[in-house]
Amino acid sequence: MVNVWRTESGELLQTLNLFPTATVTSLAVRPDGTILACGLREDRVCVWELLSDRIVYSCTQFSPCIMSPDGSVLVYATASHEIIVWDLATYQQLCALQGHTESIAYLIYLVRADFLHPTPPKVRCTSVN
Repeated sequence: MVNVWRTESGELLQTLNLFPTATVTSLAVRPDGTILACGLREDRVCVWELLSDRIVYSCTQFSPCIMSPDGSVLVYATASHEIIVWDLATYQQLCALQGHTESIAYLIYLVRADFLHPTPPKVRCTSVN
């Protein structure tokens, strides 16, 4: 279950209860507040259109999931160690990033690619542009 709250007033706006016993492991919200994506421990990623209260995309994949800063792209990891990049306007897969040999526990979307590579190299950085 996911509750959506208005932060200014503490008012409960909506309860998303399609998977009442599922454990949410990651959340991503489009900046305009219209789309919410969540990764569930039960190997599922769901994308809700909040205004219509309907799931617009769901797949049985491993979480975590993240959204691009502009809310146009959803990125999630799979149990087969891939990273899937999904266009939220067309609900089409843009690409699958392969090559990871271990489970992917975290994802981060960097707006800029100016960063240092960590040591030891347990982090793989990929451009989706």
